[in-house]
Amino acid sequence: MTRQRRYNLITRDFDDNNGGVIHVDFAQIQVKLENKEKHRTKYIDAWIDSGSFTNLFPSYIADALRIDLKSVNPRDIRGIGTAKVTAYRHKVAMSVGPLGLSDTFETEIDFSEEIIQPLLGLNGFFDKYHTVCFNSPSKEYTLIKDLSNLS
Repeated sequence: MTRQRRYNLITRDFDDNNGGVIHVDFAQIQVKLENKEKHRTKYIDAWIDSGSFTNLFPSYIADALRIDLKSVNPRDIRGIGTAKVTAYRHKVAMSVGPLGLSDTFETEIDFSEEIIQPLLGLNGFFDKYHTVCFNSPSKEYTLIKDLSNLS
């Protein structure tokens, strides 16, 4: 059995640096992050990014969760072209969806002082769902969870 939830894509206009405007539809969702050891919770809006290999969040979110950012070894995260940022991977609980009906799971997030926008990536978000489907014509996306293997 599966459960699916539909959300609207958000349209934002960006300057194309040539006097024009680019209209971009993107998937943004509110997630709840929890550091169970420190009893800290933070709600944030994050972009669902199929181009991101990992969940990559700004370091101020780790601070809000009272995670000691540099208590683990740093890792290099590579992005577009030759760009790279230094990040620190920590485990947190994540809840996605409406209160009382949310999908909750443990995941890893790479926190970086060089990142501004929280990104939900392939490992740690997409892999928690059976299907993540983007539908540009209808301006929506769908998260489908496989409920048959839940304990």
